Amino acid sequence: MAATSPTIERLERDAFRLRLGYGPCGQLFQYWRSKIVFGRLPHRVDIDPLQVRGILDGMFIATWDPDAATYRFLIAGLGLPGLFDAEPRDRTLEEILPARLGRDERPLYDVCLASAVAFGAEFRRRGSGALLYRRLLLPVTANNRDLNTVLGMYEPLD
Repeated sequence: MAATSPTIERLERDAFRLRLGYGPCGQLFQYWRSKIVFGRLPHRVDIDPLQVRGILDGMFIATWDPDAATYRFLIAGLGLPGLFDAEPRDRTLEEILPARLGRDERPLYDVCLASAVAFGAEFRRRGSGALLYRRLLLPVTANNRDLNTVLGMYEPLD
């Protein structure tokens, strides 16, 4: 019997995982993948903080706020205020990120939800205390129908 070859999807997922590494972003990606059942994206309530407690500092949940026409951070780890210009909880993306970075980030959140795909990349925050970060954005549903929530991580690399 011939050995089965890995599917393109599996190869792409493995390559994406290797780019994320084995730190907090890689761990969150693996956790998120484990919550996908029968091809359905995880629901926001499927994310159990006790199962990812070792990486909570850099995690966040942001949801699309149609009234403000932007993303609002509902939950933010204790390590995030150092990256952002302000405490992220209950604030919009534009309120917490420097103006230039906020403009650059917004389309990435949009693509994550519009395409229902994970998005990971590295970026350098400029200005005082410039640091290299890895960003991970993962789509989750709010009620098993509406795809309007991003589970994410900002992981310092410097």
